[in-house]
Amino acid sequence: MKDDVFTMSIIGRPNVGKSMLFNRLLGQKLALVERTPGLTRDRKEGIFHDAVFDMPIRLVDTAGFEGQDTLGLAEDQHREKQLSTRKLNR
Repeated sequence: MKDDVFTMSIIGRPNVGKSMLFNRLLGQKLALVERTPGLTRDRKEGIFHDAVFDMPIRLVDTAGFEGQDTLGLAEDQHREKQLSTRKLNR
């Protein structure tokens, strides 16, 4: 079932501030933030209302990944995108 909420996923390497950005955008401390790499293991989701576009946005915090080459990085990003938007296509 599709909904009218735009979804954005935060994807990147371990320990670069994805969870901090997630918390900052939502204005709440929903994701744990620590200097230890690999702390985020499960996806976290939250919805906030974007004042610029005047619409709700679902924000997804993902676990970090490590890629050795550009092709691997692109594949990892595609996989995370598919997983984070899967719920929209149900």
